[in-house]
Amino acid sequence: MSKVFCQVKNGSIYGFSKFRDGDDSLVEYREDSSEFIDFIENGSPINTAKSFVRVELLWADTQIKYIEDEDPRASVSADLVRGYRKELRDYIKGGIISPDKPIRPQ
Repeated sequence: MSKVFCQVKNGSIYGFSKFRDGDDSLVEYREDSSEFIDFIENGSPINTAKSFVRVELLWADTQIKYIEDEDPRASVSADLVRGYRKELRDYIKGGIISPDKPIRPQ
């Protein structure tokens, strides 16, 4: 089972990321831990959506860097990545989560 990095406030998980990104305040959890499963099942949907957007924007930014550097690790075209970033930014508006969750381009 893989691990996730969770933001903890007052002893409870309130957000998560698959990446630590140098943020030492994130606490490492196993995805099958009871605390993490409880958060996913009962956590705040807006925090979960914000965490999703943050992680996916990091992925998209990495893809753009690969494309700019002509790195063979780029997995999609720049146009697809730019469209995906726009979809991610539009996913949450005014605290409202769109029912249409963006799908990472392949």
